[in-house]
Amino acid sequence: MTDGLCTDDTARDYFDFNVPLAANISNTMELETINKLYLELSQIATAKTKSELLLDDVSKSNFRRMALLTDIFNCDIAEQLPVEIKNRIAKEIDA
Repeated sequence: MTDGLCTDDTARDYFDFNVPLAANISNTMELETINKLYLELSQIATAKTKSELLLDDVSKSNFRRMALLTDIFNCDIAEQLPVEIKNRIAKEIDA
């Protein structure tokens, strides 16, 4: 573009001269609308990779396991557990 005017090459990038001007403008407006909607959607929707989903599953599993170990360790009946098992549980909780 020079002085605010389109050169022939620039115009060819934006318009198809084989169709009416109104259709080109309509297509451009539709594309802009789609781009804006996609941007809005991408701000609220997140996509996760397979690895991220697997990591989430492992994290949830570890959290449940840690909660169980904590409950066992804090239970009154846990006093009846052998000392070596209680020590292993304590190490897992502290880790």
